[in-house]
Amino acid sequence: MGEARKRGNRAERIAAALAAIDLLPIANRKIYKYTQRKYAEKLISHGSTRVGTLEDFRREEHGKGISDPLEGTSLASAHILDQRIDGGTPNADALRSLGIDLGPNASVHIVDGHLFNNRRTSENLFVWCFSTKKSRETMAQFQDADTCVEIFDTQNFFNLLAQAVATKLQAPLRTAGAGLVQYDDRIQTWDGQNPFDHPVFCKEKKYAPQHEGRAVFAPTTAITTPFLIIDSSDIYKYCRIVSV
Repeated sequence: MGEARKRGNRAERIAAALAAIDLLPIANRKIYKYTQRKYAEKLISHGSTRVGTLEDFRREEHGKGISDPLEGTSLASAHILDQRIDGGTPNADALRSLGIDLGPNASVHIVDGHLFNNRRTSENLFVWCFSTKKSRETMAQFQDADTCVEIFDTQNFFNLLAQAVATKLQAPLRTAGAGLVQYDDRIQTWDGQNPFDHPVFCKEKKYAPQHEGRAVFAPTTAITTPFLIIDSSDIYKYCRIVSV
């Protein structure tokens, strides 16, 4: 019973974190996918694409710009001088990221300048990466990429991609969203008010020239495959190959 409750709490936390992510950072703007020509042509003609996982991106064989052994990890840090935090509030969510889980009716008063550091690792998630900048310099960040695909209707594209992922899994998604990567060397310091970014959106500063964003999909079932190949979908209606 205790283990089942723990799994339930973990599922609730990831759902709550991702539910706060929407398309606001990329709404009404074009985004880009850098890849090899053969994959770009499949994307724009058949809506075929590869959706990876955090665990898959940690593999070294993916090469420069894709492989990252620390994918989905970050360090949450805070130096709290004197602050009362009540359960069920945004500050309680931040405290949870620091390793302290308050019940909805609980409260804590932190004094004496207490320092918190908590290493966070995201559960495995499906991730589809893109870039917000169109340039040759950006394309050069991704090994073997020679073609730029422009997504010109992000809302419809990601709605259809989410449907395609769920269809491939033959199971509904628990939640889905998209957001921009924060390049903070995976160290986040709490400002005392705002929640921490989810670890799936945290990367080191050396990756900043990628100008990366991510669509994230959390299934209702356990992830048992390192990636998905979407053979065909309607996402092709909202993308095209462009020159850089």
